Amino acid sequence: MSTNLRLDIGCQTHPGQVRQRNEDSFGLPPPNLSQETLAARGYLYLVADGMGGYQGGQQASQMAVQRIMQEYYQDTSPDLEHSLARAIRLANAQIYQEAQRSPELQKMGSTVTAAVVRGRELLVANVGDSRTYLVRNGLARQLTEDHSFIAQGLKQGIVTPDQVEKHPYRGVITRVLGGGPDVQPDFFREQLQAGDAILLCSDGLPNEVDDQQIAATISRSRTAQEAAGRLVNQANQHGGRDNVTAIVIGVDGRRPAAIAGLPSWLLPLAGAVMAVALILAVLVMAWRPTPGPLSAVSPLVTPGTTALATPPMPVATVATTAAPPLMATTAAPPLTATTTPSQTLSTGGIPTETGTGTPPSPTATPTPTPRTPTPSPTATPTPMPVYPRPELVDPPPDATLSGKRTFKWKWTGEWTGNLGFELQMSTKEDEDFVTVLSYEYYRKNDENTFEFPSVEIDTLPWLANKSGPCYWRVTLIDTQTKDTLVSSESRPFKPANPNPCDSCPCDKCPPRTGTRPECCDMCCKNQ
Repeated sequence: MSTNLRLDIGCQTHPGQVRQRNEDSFGLPPPNLSQETLAARGYLYLVADGMGGYQGGQQASQMAVQRIMQEYYQDTSPDLEHSLARAIRLANAQIYQEAQRSPELQKMGSTVTAAVVRGRELLVANVGDSRTYLVRNGLARQLTEDHSFIAQGLKQGIVTPDQVEKHPYRGVITRVLGGGPDVQPDFFREQLQAGDAILLCSDGLPNEVDDQQIAATISRSRTAQEAAGRLVNQANQHGGRDNVTAIVIGVDGRRPAAIAGLPSWLLPLAGAVMAVALILAVLVMAWRPTPGPLSAVSPLVTPGTTALATPPMPVATVATTAAPPLMATTAAPPLTATTTPSQTLSTGGIPTETGTGTPPSPTATPTPTPRTPTPSPTATPTPMPVYPRPELVDPPPDATLSGKRTFKWKWTGEWTGNLGFELQMSTKEDEDFVTVLSYEYYRKNDENTFEFPSVEIDTLPWLANKSGPCYWRVTLIDTQTKDTLVSSESRPFKPANPNPCDSCPCDKCPPRTGTRPECCDMCCKNQ
């Protein structure tokens, strides 16, 4: 199957019928990318839905789109999932750090959904409840999984479909960009087929338009831009309670506009007529004599498409080139047998000399001597590197921590580019450690000294419900495989302001119905 694709791109965004401003953002591949970059990295599309008030929400979604797009195309890793994950995590760190610096932006955050199209391969990622759909054969299938209380409740059976519309936690998002110092996106992969369509959207669309109507609208639209515009209009007609954004990507092979408006029961008949016409055309061409050698056939250019040299724009139709798979492998060259010129192999596999002379006497036929097998060489295993343990320096043991603190350590190992450190904490001395700051945040002071500078102890999400004693350590990891290589010894500390809700009487979150102390509500919100 050819990997050549023509992509028809359409996009639309609107503040909706209730909100005054639009906090959604979307991104398309930059217009200055080279053909080589597009062939290697593919086409990246993004939709982000900001939150935290107009200033915070709009800034967070714009920051997410700009940073992810920039970091993804600057990365050179052949593993596109690794590149996209790194870009999303860096965007999360930037939003989180900006929120910590500006009191008016402390509640800002953003969802994001991303789609990379390279050849016939589709790579999708998401954080939050912005979605990516694949529309195929008239059906819409949600590829992403919402990071929301409702989605988790439906999956676990504690929320029923009838409760969704009026559930008090309907708008609660469980994973967002900027919600903590690090974030883990989910990834999904698909193989594209001719006639497919991809939809990226903020939650303002599926909250108003169901999956069946989404599929019908895209299938009946003549272009991707028409589909995106109609979807946004339908969301507004159904109430438009939120900002709504849609990017529609039509894959080549979508049915022609000439039959796009036909009823579904006529489509098989139309297809049969087209097939008969094609057969007749082939017979006519076969019957006509050819006066000479066939000339080279010019590439087909359809109206509304542009050459690869023209990058995709919001409403443009883009043609992509054949691209390698997301993870390319190189085949080993075949083994070649060689022979010595002065020898040939007999049917018995015994070397016999060649040349002229008196043929041997029949009675002098030598008895074949069995060949002694040559033992195969034993591969010598490559020794695994041994890394020294990091040595903790500051804070000292049993320190009471609050405000901004710098965590320092020493490490005397040989440094390579794939190594990194994580700051981890636990309420137990030697187990259940969780990463509270990832390897993007540490810095190297001198040859052997490292630190996580100015860590805001009071805002670390992990410490929200913790009282002493707690433990911290530093772990050396492989940043490419995310494998743990070696950890330091753990060191105890005490949070300066333990949460009074540590003894919260709640035994289940979200809070049960009935009268509860205010402390219980606060505790459960932090779970």
